[in-house]
Amino acid sequence: MVAAPAARRYEYFVKRVVDSGEVFGVWRDGWAMVADDSNNLALPLWPASEFAAFFAVDDWAGYEVRAISLSEFFREIVSGALGSRVSFAVFPVDSISGVVRHPSELVSDLRNEMAKYP
Repeated sequence: MVAAPAARRYEYFVKRVVDSGEVFGVWRDGWAMVADDSNNLALPLWPASEFAAFFAVDDWAGYEVRAISLSEFFREIVSGALGSRVSFAVFPVDSISGVVRHPSELVSDLRNEMAKYP
């Protein structure tokens, strides 16, 4: 999956997160953030701990992988991102960027996937 194009990794992220009920990030005195060339901030997210761990090397070596329940993600992380204009970098891999989504877009995609489950 790490070699898949960003759009495919995004689809996988949405399905896996809804199935597992967890989102993964990397933490060291706060959630790790990435910035684009215009200094727009994004919180990188992964669908499983092993993918986050794969990312947490080199400049990120001091960070630890942390799980966030989907309900906590909606309640705390998304609301904080909306208030601070932070986006989400979904499933970045090494130097290959993830899909960047506004919080409302990611929430919509997750809720649409959740609606498929009884």
